[in-house]
Amino acid sequence: TPDTTSRAPGLKGISLLRLIRQLGADHVIDYVQQDFPAVVANLTSKRGVGVVFDSAGKTTFAGSLEALALRGHLISNQGDERNGHLKATSLMGCGKIE
Repeated sequence: TPDTTSRAPGLKGISLLRLIRQLGADHVIDYVQQDFPAVVANLTSKRGVGVVFDSAGKTTFAGSLEALALRGHLISNQGDERNGHLKATSLMGCGKIE
């Protein structure tokens, strides 16, 4: 089972990183400055995380999949800048093959 006791949000921007630390995150990952799948692998002894919330989308999608534990869940949404609506993506049955 995926370990979900450690919270490690990936954020962009110094003020957001500071805010998340103040809110009690165990680890904060700056996905722009750090190789976040590698950081997650290191933090979880290569097990991955149970859930990834990815709102950046295109640039982080592959890394988000890589950061998942076996049978982990990826929740991804991308905004449609033209009309302000969110596009939800559901991946059923995706998992790592090892």
